[in-house]
Amino acid sequence: MSRSRQLKIGSKPSQSTTIHAKLNATEEFGDTVYITANPVTSKVVPNQFHHLEELWRDRFDKEQQTVPPAEVADAAREIHDEYPDKRLIIHFIQPHIPFPRTPELVFQDWNPENVLKEGTTIHDNDSSPDTVWEALEAGEVTRDKAWNGYQNNLEWGFEAARALANDLSGWTVITSDHGNMLGDRIWPIPIKLYGHPRGLRTESLTKMPWGVIKNGSRRDVTDDGSTEAYHEATEKMKEKLAVLGYRDE
Repeated sequence: MSRSRQLKIGSKPSQSTTIHAKLNATEEFGDTVYITANPVTSKVVPNQFHHLEELWRDRFDKEQQTVPPAEVADAAREIHDEYPDKRLIIHFIQPHIPFPRTPELVFQDWNPENVLKEGTTIHDNDSSPDTVWEALEAGEVTRDKAWNGYQNNLEWGFEAARALANDLSGWTVITSDHGNMLGDRIWPIPIKLYGHPRGLRTESLTKMPWGVIKNGSRRDVTDDGSTEAYHEATEKMKEKLAVLGYRDE
């Protein structure tokens, strides 16, 4: 979800959060607070905003292997009050994997306690699928099953985002940074692809919604400069990126 001026962020959807951030956050946004459940933001653009609220650090649910949307919404309400003169970018992780409300589609062989252990990776010694997209490609789940799980995950996030938008003053845009492919064939080689692989631009990956919700007039904002987020490339970040399906991007 974005609360933005004619913002670069949100205007250039891409095939992954990493590429999206690199394309859009090419300048400093001292009038914007970024609230993120996704570690990719911390890794790629940690210092471009007035404040970066890293929810993945302290609101990560070990059982569900994600930051639940209600946690993101609650944090956003707090930040909204704390920074009344700033725009907000509120980055829910849903509908991105994992799909905790459809447990049979959570394929990661990952123990939350391993987050703090050095050198832990997913599936070091076997070829089992790490994600629902890999399982779909391997024929271990059907497209309908994967699509239903994806939709369920989207609805989980959207319900929280929609309720949040009703509570925030000003204008809110609900959008996304990228989509996913569920066996789409690409041109010129008609092979099937899944998830959101790097290096491709297809309609499934880049055609995003742009819904505007107006709750009064736009907020008056001030640019007080960007600040450098406390950031280290820790194993904790790497593990959480791996759970989301990211490798060293």
